[in-house]
Amino acid sequence: MGFVGQVGHGNDDELIAKKMVEAAEKWGFFGVMNHSVSLELITRLQAHARRFFNLPMEQKLKGGRTEKIRTGYVAGSPNFFPQKWWSEAVFLDWNPTQLQQFFERVWSQECDYHDIQADVLEYTAAMGKLARRTLSILAAGLGLNRDQFNRYFREESTSVLRINHYPPCPHPDKIEGLDEHRDPMLITILHQDDVGGLQILKDGKWVGIQPNPETFIVNIGDILMMMSNERFQSVMHRAVTNSSKPRMSLVFGCIPVDDDVITIPEKLVDSNHPAKFIPFTWKDFRKNIYCEDRMDIYCSLEEEVISN
Repeated sequence: MGFVGQVGHGNDDELIAKKMVEAAEKWGFFGVMNHSVSLELITRLQAHARRFFNLPMEQKLKGGRTEKIRTGYVAGSPNFFPQKWWSEAVFLDWNPTQLQQFFERVWSQECDYHDIQADVLEYTAAMGKLARRTLSILAAGLGLNRDQFNRYFREESTSVLRINHYPPCPHPDKIEGLDEHRDPMLITILHQDDVGGLQILKDGKWVGIQPNPETFIVNIGDILMMMSNERFQSVMHRAVTNSSKPRMSLVFGCIPVDDDVITIPEKLVDSNHPAKFIPFTWKDFRKNIYCEDRMDIYCSLEEEVISN
């Protein structure tokens, strides 16, 4: 997996863009160092998350996530829900009102949650800044205008911070923390704790990504893979469990605005590289988000004729 430096700053963008594009094409994942996000902020957010996940299940479920409420708690442990994942998670919106309503559902007036809320908002703001910088460099690396991908990632989008918690699992050989999957969005920015457990599928083999507290892991999602006309790769990855240590990850998903029409830039289409996908919206794509072949639904007729 490739590593790039100083995405949070402005020096040597051309070299960074080259490395980033190469990694996105070959691996679909890359690490970002010297990103200017405070390690102290990350540590505080992890502490807040541990405090939440240590609550009794009944209290956590007061903040349960629903189809209508995006901010909230979900559990994947077979002890509570009929899923095969050994994990639990909390989805935290970067909307202050949504956050406050969630904290009030969980804690009522029992504690002062304003420090938690402030750190969540600071972290999501930092992730938004890092995401825009990353998308800008990726676009430049493909010879596109720097705002080509960023125009789809705005504050009114449904982007959300997901904090995953993986308790020690009595049968790590049988149950995964998260099953193998691809991310549907533009990009995902992930921070692992020191336990590790992220694996990506490369050439038919699972490859572990070693954790580093000073590094963010960025992976290409389906939307950006399609927008790049498959120059970039959205690859299968999973989270494995262990029997001795709890694990946590902070995951920021960069999601387009619902009604924006997503297309392949003209510069990436020519007679040798026909458009592989038809235009679509994130709102339409979301309807098929649980289909394994969701990208095939938007495969262009021209590409199908060439492939056959």
